[in-house]
Amino acid sequence: MDLISVIVPVYKVEKYLDECIESVVTQTYENLEIILVDDGSPDRCPEMCDAWAEKDSRIRVIHKENRGLSDARNVGMADSTGTFIAHIDSDDILEPEYIEYLYQAICETGADVSECAYERFRDKPETVNIPKKISPPVIITREEALYHFSNCLQPVNHQVWDKLYRRELIEDELFLYGRQAQDVLFSCHVFGKCNKIAYIDKILYHYRVHSESASGKFIRQRLDSLETHWQSIEYLKEFYPQFVKDAKNYFLTLCFGAYEWIMQNGPKDSKAAYMKTVNTYRRKIKYTKEEWASCSLKDKIRYISSMPGLIKLSVLIRNSAGSVIPIRNR
Repeated sequence: MDLISVIVPVYKVEKYLDECIESVVTQTYENLEIILVDDGSPDRCPEMCDAWAEKDSRIRVIHKENRGLSDARNVGMADSTGTFIAHIDSDDILEPEYIEYLYQAICETGADVSECAYERFRDKPETVNIPKKISPPVIITREEALYHFSNCLQPVNHQVWDKLYRRELIEDELFLYGRQAQDVLFSCHVFGKCNKIAYIDKILYHYRVHSESASGKFIRQRLDSLETHWQSIEYLKEFYPQFVKDAKNYFLTLCFGAYEWIMQNGPKDSKAAYMKTVNTYRRKIKYTKEEWASCSLKDKIRYISSMPGLIKLSVLIRNSAGSVIPIRNR
């Protein structure tokens, strides 16, 4: 049985931490190395991590100064020794078969990555009846994965917490330091290197959504997402240019989404500065003649209506008259 490293960055989640770790230590696949990375959490999380390490010999705790989620994940990967690696968010919940079924999917198909379906929840996760034997995983090629990534389509997404990776595929990849949407570029690179992905169409991961994030943090997340998606476009230009046009189209959707949120929810004293930042990213998008010729009418309207002088008016028209301006479902 291969050793699987489960990396759990921990920061200010004392309300949810026990439930998360309980779902990890009770996995049906038991040959685990569980690394809890305390990212300088100011609450009771450090003591809680140590208490769990005393109860389960598979748990190792790393205490470090606060440097953010990216650094915590990088530190955890550097300290891990497993043949496979899973990244878990410390306020989420796993089904007991999560690791077992992801591991089986890789072994049965020879894939480099396995991924499962997930659900978002606020209070209680959905009750899922997981059968003892599930349907064979769906095989997704590298090209299909990059197409889905470029268009933000399911299955296959940029999140890292619903996947199991072969170590050799990701050990040279680092999460982008200082960015909240750091898994976007990481996933783009991984999809570009992987042979194939095995997708399990069963909910094995429960992603907790809670309202404890400040509005400023949410704006930062959207702006960071623009930066990491733009870096992904630069990567695709170099290695997989056939997906660049789709990635540019989706990037415009991100610009619309960020601009719309800032107009409706952004702090009044910072709105202008945030809008200027979004416009700066929007100006980066330039289509080649070939790309423009292959764009649909909707894509062309979206591009024109997202120009810095028009995007504010476009959002206002969309909000007052329905989806007049075609903005993809986000």
